[in-house]
Amino acid sequence: MQKRIFSWLLVIAVVFLSLGAGTVKAETPVSGSISNPVWTAANSPYNINGDLEVLAGATLTIEPGTVVKFSKGARLIVSGELKAIGTADKRIVFTSQESNPARGNWGGIQFSDSSTDAQFDANGNYLSGSILKYATVKYGNTIQITNASPFIDHNIILNNNFGITVNGISDQQTIFSPNTAKNIVSIVISNNEISDNGSGIVIDRTNKNDYQSTPAGMVRIGATLQTSILKANNVVNNNKGVVITQGDNNVLINNSINNNADAGVRIESTSENNILERNSISNNKDGVYVGGVKTRLYQNEINNNTNNGIFLEATNTSISYNNIANNKGANLFNKTISAQVEHNYWGGTSQLNIVNSDNDKKVVSDPAEVSVISLSAVLDPKLNEISENTVNDTQIISGLKPINAIVYINDAPISTKAYENEWTYSTSLNMSINSFKVYYKDENGNKSSEKSFFVNRKRLINIGTPVLEAYSKTTKQDTITITGSKDSNTSVWVNEQKVVDLSNTNDWSATLTLKVGVNRFDIKSKDSENYESPVVSVYITKEDATLQDIIDREKVLVKLDQNFGNKYKGYIILQVQNKGEAWYISTQDAKKYYLGREKDAYTIMRKLGLGIKHAELVKYLNGVFPDRLKGKILLDVEQKGEAYYVNPKDGKARYLSRPADAFKAMRELGIGMSNDNVRKITVGEIK
Repeated sequence: MQKRIFSWLLVIAVVFLSLGAGTVKAETPVSGSISNPVWTAANSPYNINGDLEVLAGATLTIEPGTVVKFSKGARLIVSGELKAIGTADKRIVFTSQESNPARGNWGGIQFSDSSTDAQFDANGNYLSGSILKYATVKYGNTIQITNASPFIDHNIILNNNFGITVNGISDQQTIFSPNTAKNIVSIVISNNEISDNGSGIVIDRTNKNDYQSTPAGMVRIGATLQTSILKANNVVNNNKGVVITQGDNNVLINNSINNNADAGVRIESTSENNILERNSISNNKDGVYVGGVKTRLYQNEINNNTNNGIFLEATNTSISYNNIANNKGANLFNKTISAQVEHNYWGGTSQLNIVNSDNDKKVVSDPAEVSVISLSAVLDPKLNEISENTVNDTQIISGLKPINAIVYINDAPISTKAYENEWTYSTSLNMSINSFKVYYKDENGNKSSEKSFFVNRKRLINIGTPVLEAYSKTTKQDTITITGSKDSNTSVWVNEQKVVDLSNTNDWSATLTLKVGVNRFDIKSKDSENYESPVVSVYITKEDATLQDIIDREKVLVKLDQNFGNKYKGYIILQVQNKGEAWYISTQDAKKYYLGREKDAYTIMRKLGLGIKHAELVKYLNGVFPDRLKGKILLDVEQKGEAYYVNPKDGKARYLSRPADAFKAMRELGIGMSNDNVRKITVGEIK
C-alpha cells in the first residue's frame, strides 16, 4: 500500500514539474572574463559574482530587456567593447542582487583605457565603439570612465554613489613639449536621467593643450579638444549636480540641472574654457559656481536657487543673455575683478541683486535686459574687431557663435566646429570695397539677425613709420610729450586718434595722457588718402604717485596769498583739475594738508584735531556748533578720542568713526577749486 501511494506521488510530482517548466525563469551565472558573448532577455537575469572583465579586443553585446545583477562589490570591467543598446520600452537593467538594495551595493561599470572609444560621423551620429544606451543603472558605485570615451545616452542612472565619473589623462599637462599620452576623443553624455546619486556627473580628467611661445604671445598647439559634451541630460535630486574638477573645454548644453542639495554646476579652478549654454539650473543651493577662468554662460535659466544664482570666483568669465532671477542669496555673487556681464535679465531693472565681495572687486551688468530672454532664439553675430582698411589680399573674420550654430558669410555656410563658440574664417579680398554679411542658423534652421560690414582693400604705398626720439619709459606724471620725425605730407595717429595734423613738415610732437600702470600707444602716419604706415608701439608705465610725491609737487607751485588761505580755514577743498585731490585747510595755520587715501585722510584729520570734553560736544551735536568751532576736527577726549568734523558752512558735525567715513566726508563736504586758487595756499606737512 505504501509503495502504491509513493508511486502516485512520484507521478504527480513529475506532471507538476512538467506543467510548470515553462514558467520557471532562466538564470545565467557569469564570472571571471569573457570574450564576444551576446546576452539576451531570455537568459536573464545574468548574475555577476565577483569582477567580470570584457577582455581587450572582445565585445560584449547586451540585447534589449536584459537584466544583469551584481553581487556585493562586483564590477563589470570593460577593457574591450561594450554594446549595451536597449529600447525606450525594453531597457537593459544593471542592478544589485540584494533583496533590499541600497546605494553602492555593487562596484559599478568601469570603462578602462583599452576599451574601444565611440566614433561619430560629421553630424554627431553614433557609428561604432562602446555604447550604453537605454539602460537603467542603479544601486552601484558609479559608471567610471577612465581614459576612455564610450557613448552614454538615454539611460536612467539612479541611487548610485556617483552617477557618472570621468577621469584619467588625455594628454600630458606640460608646456612646450609634445603630447605623449593616449589621445582620447571627447566623451558624449546625452539624454540621461541622473537622479538620487551622491553626485550626478563628475568630470575629473586632465585635458590640457600644449602651448609654445611666439612674438605674439602663447599660441596653442593643435586643435581644441572638448573633455566632455554634456547635452540634454536631466540631473536632479542628487547631492551635487555636475562637478568639473579637471579637464578643459567642457560643453554643457540643453541640460536640466535642478533640485540638487549642493551646487547645480561646480567648476573648479583647475578647469578652463568651459561653455554653459541653454541650460535650466534651478532650485539647487548655488546654481553655478565658477572657479575656472574663461568660462562662458550664454542663454541659461538660472532661477530660484536657495543661495546664489552664480558664485563667481574666476577671471575672464563671460555671462551674457541669461535669465538670472529670484535666487535667494544673490543673483550674482562676485569675488573677481574681470568679468564680462551684459544683456542678462535679472527679474526686472530694479532687481539686479549683484553682490560684490569688496570695493576692489566690482562687476556691473551693462546693459541689463528688462524682459525675459528667449533661450530658443539664435543670438546675434558677435564679431571680433575688423579693420575697415587694409593692404592685404586676405581678411580674417572671426567671432563667437552659439553651440551647434552654422555660420553664414554672404549667404554661404562656412566650416566651423559644432561644440565650439569661437570661429575663424579667411577670405580673399578684391581691390577697393568688399562687402560682407554674417548671420547664424541653428540646427532647426532658425536664423539670427544679420551683421554687415565693409573692408576697403587699398593699394600698397610705402609710408614711413614715425620715428621717435628718446622718451622716459617710466614716470609719475599724468602726461608725457613724445617727439620725433615723420614723412612730409602725413599726419600722426596714436591709438586711432589723430594727434598731429597733416603737414609738409617732418618734426612732430604730441602730449599723451597716462593712467596708472602700463600704457600702450600704437603710433602710425597717414597720408591725404588715408594710406597708413606700419605701426610702432611704445609702452610707458605711470607709477602711482605717493602722498609725498603730491606734497612735493605742490610745494614748488605755491604762489602764496595769505588772505585767501585765511578765508578758507576749516574747509575741505577738491583740486578739480588734478583728479579731485583733496586738502584740508587747517584752522590753526591756514595751511593745506593733503588727505590722500582713506587711511591718510583719517590720520591727518585726527592729528589736526582739537580735544573737547564730552559734555560740551553733546551740547552741540544735535544742533549748530558756535563759530569758534566751525571747520575744526573735534576729538572727544572722554570717549576714546572719537572724532567729528564740523562743517564750516552750516556748523553741523560729521562723525568720523573709521577711515572710510573720513574719506566719505571729504568727498561729500569738499568744495571744488581750480589749480590756481589751490596753489595760493601754502602746503602743510605732518611729520
